[in-house]
Amino acid sequence: METLFTLLILVLGGFFLGWITIVLLPLIGNIGEIIAGKPEKRSRIRLSIGVWIGVLFQTYFYFSYMIYIISWVQTKVKPESWTKILIWMISFFVCVLPIFLGSANAKNHHLSKRTHYVSVIVESIKQTSYLSFIAFFVFVFLPETKIVLWSWVLKIGFPF
Repeated sequence: METLFTLLILVLGGFFLGWITIVLLPLIGNIGEIIAGKPEKRSRIRLSIGVWIGVLFQTYFYFSYMIYIISWVQTKVKPESWTKILIWMISFFVCVLPIFLGSANAKNHHLSKRTHYVSVIVESIKQTSYLSFIAFFVFVFLPETKIVLWSWVLKIGFPF
C-alpha cells in the first residue's frame, strides 16, 4: 500500500514539475535573455554568455526540485523491497521527462514566432535538460554531491 502511495505522490509531483518547466524555467531564463541583449544586435559572445547564465540559474532551480524528489524517494524506498526498481524508474521519469517536454514546448513556441534568431531561453532549457539527465544519476549514486550547493533543500522536510 505504501508503494502505491509513493507512486501516486511521484506522479502528482511529475505533473507539478511539468508546470514548473513550462512556466517558471522560461522566466528564470529571461536573465540570460537580458544579458544577451536584443537579437538583432547581439554577438556570438553575448549570446554564449546569456545562454550559460540562463543555464546556471535554470539548473540551480531545477536541480533543487530534482534533489527534493530524489531525497524523498530515498526515504521511502526499502532496500530489501523488489518495488524499489519500479519506484526509481518512475522517479527518473518524474525528474527528467518534464524538462525534456518543457524544452520541446519552448522550441515549438519559439518556432511559432517565425523568427530566424536563436532564442537564449530555448538553448538554455535544452542544455538544462541534458544536464538534468546526467545529474539524476549523480544525485542518486553520489548523494554527498547534494550537500555542496543544495543543503538547504535537504532541510525542507517531507510532508508525506
